[in-house]
Amino acid sequence: MGGSTKVNVTIAVAAPAAYDAFCRVERIPEWLPHVQVLEVVRRYPSGLAELARFEATVEGTRRAYALHYVYDVAGMRVAWKTPAEEPLLFRGDAQLVARGPARSELTYTFFERGDGTSLHHAGPAPERLAYGQRVAAAFKAWLETTGAAPG
Repeated sequence: MGGSTKVNVTIAVAAPAAYDAFCRVERIPEWLPHVQVLEVVRRYPSGLAELARFEATVEGTRRAYALHYVYDVAGMRVAWKTPAEEPLLFRGDAQLVARGPARSELTYTFFERGDGTSLHHAGPAPERLAYGQRVAAAFKAWLETTGAAPG
């Protein structure tokens, strides 16, 4: 069974700084420990990652996949998806919204297929929700405790 997961978390960092930190794709292994290898293959002229290759251990299985990124800087939203030729097919997005001068809300959404080609074996809805909550919580903890937000 496929489906989607949507999680909201409040972060004690200004939204533009949190968005900038989330867009630094090459830093994902710092806050998402199941990602062991990340290589940015291609960048947009702005310097943001356009295509990145990952190796990650998910549910005890090491998986390799690529993600294509698209950014909406004005809307503080980043979206990603696996290219059509990838054996694993999933997509997601993250959006940051200001909730005060030094506070933001991250909405993390993850969509996966239910035919065995998804990153997480498309488990039951509670397992998908738990994964989304872990990702959002990991980003929040990294950002708030390391001061990883730029400027």
